[in-house]
Amino acid sequence: MKKAKWEVVDKTAVRGTFEFQQSILDALGKAKLLTIDFEDDEDNSVEIKIPRMGEALAALKFCEENKK
Repeated sequence: MKKAKWEVVDKTAVRGTFEFQQSILDALGKAKLLTIDFEDDEDNSVEIKIPRMGEALAALKFCEENKK
């Protein structure tokens, strides 16, 4: 994900944009914890618990496929 672009949305949200690859979504769907380590700051990282990520991705896929 070296080519991903990350944007701080606000104090509680980070948005990552990257070229679509199904393998990335498959891996995220199985994840329970996402860790973001910032390359320029070894002491600063973010851990996000995502115990139901598969369900969230399925809901997003449903919405994308059914938007009018």
